[in-house]
Amino acid sequence: MLKKLLILFIGAPIIVGCVHSKNFQEPGAPKQGVTGIVKEVYGNQMPSPGMPLPQPRPIKTTVYIYTLTHISETRQQGLEPFFSKINTRFIDSVVTDTGGYFRKELPVGKYSLFLKVNGLFFANSYDIENNIQPVEIEARKWTEVKISLNHKAVY
Repeated sequence: MLKKLLILFIGAPIIVGCVHSKNFQEPGAPKQGVTGIVKEVYGNQMPSPGMPLPQPRPIKTTVYIYTLTHISETRQQGLEPFFSKINTRFIDSVVTDTGGYFRKELPVGKYSLFLKVNGLFFANSYDIENNIQPVEIEARKWTEVKISLNHKAVY
């Protein structure tokens, strides 16, 4: 009998603790969203013998988050990756740290990410349907992205 009681008093808290910790989430802890880094690519990016390529450098900037945006829902500046107007709903923005890193909690859904350069929006990535810099947020998952600000690079 003493053995059974000992197992009950020692084993039960361990089992309850394991179950509790598996389902436990700190109050206010982010559930899902986007996380990533923004780096600036600059200079001559053409490989040349004996010449190292300039390395991308992380930058402090603001990432603007809109609902998923098709290229037809913008006012683009010629064929450049710059946009003077985004005609979809603005969701939020997040400022990167000095290392270029950012993290933003978002509801499940599809979004487009933009940077701002000299008063214009910048995005240089598209999916096969011409949605601009798309990112999809799934429940309880963090979507990782790498954004290259490459308007000063030559390829």
